[in-house]
Amino acid sequence: MSLVKYDSLSALSPIKLKYEYYRNEPVVENLSIYQEGFRFYTSPIFEGFKDFVVNKGNALILTDTLPLSSFFAIEDRIKNDLLYSATLKLSPKGIGTYAYVDTKTNQILLGATIDNAASFNLDSIGGDQVNIMVNDSFLQVQKTYPYTISLGIGSINDVDAYTRQFSVNYVGGYISFTTQTDQGIRYLKFGTDNVLRATGLSFGADKVNVDGIDIYSYVFNAGYTVEDITNSITDSEYFRNDWVTYYMNLENKQNNNNTEVNKVINNPPTNFLASLAVQDLFSNDIVNVNLANLKTGYTPTVAPAIIDNLVNN
Repeated sequence: MSLVKYDSLSALSPIKLKYEYYRNEPVVENLSIYQEGFRFYTSPIFEGFKDFVVNKGNALILTDTLPLSSFFAIEDRIKNDLLYSATLKLSPKGIGTYAYVDTKTNQILLGATIDNAASFNLDSIGGDQVNIMVNDSFLQVQKTYPYTISLGIGSINDVDAYTRQFSVNYVGGYISFTTQTDQGIRYLKFGTDNVLRATGLSFGADKVNVDGIDIYSYVFNAGYTVEDITNSITDSEYFRNDWVTYYMNLENKQNNNNTEVNKVINNPPTNFLASLAVQDLFSNDIVNVNLANLKTGYTPTVAPAIIDNLVNN
């Protein structure tokens, strides 16, 4: 006997794709929202695809011929060796004062000048997850309301590790932090008493648009001691999709017996085989996608004229 559960379309949550290699890589995505509340993401993977099949909880998509760069978003990152690892001074967007540590309570307060501000180190845990540290002490969230942030010193039980874990969202020189509480995900924000707490929710009048998402008064400046660069997976040394051709000239045989490179084709249009799990999607808002580069009619042995055009253009 099958169990059938009925829900309105507006109750469905949109699913994002992420490519996971050395870190999670954001893909190009556009969120469509309809008046009835139905929402979904579109991606170049699904545009003009050649074939699609679902089997045993997995989906396989044969994409159209596209350059690799069309998949991955160009992004601003807090970056050091491809990891979130940076130092910054916390100052809410539009506010001229900075955060410091109260030496009596170990709480994080707002009201310092940039010279007297504390330096907060982001230490990557994985993906967008970080520990936030001041010297050798961790920022730690109180387990119950009002979720005050203070410095935690020494080790912590595994069951309480979440109190020291924060998710980072960084876009265009601004940064926000979320963390898990017993009442759900909350943003870090300074209260009216200038104490940092994890009480932020996405509603209110002080609205800031970050990467297409409206965030309310929980955005900090991040342009002082942060390495701010634009980078994507297609710029990285560990991920390349270039083609190399060698000489094979019947009239001039000078380079026919060596490995001198004739032409390099950067990021050519290619068919990709994308695979992703579709089972239990309702329990996730991000699904990792795998990409395999396939041989197509654009390869040098099949279409040299097209390759010449790619190089010349």
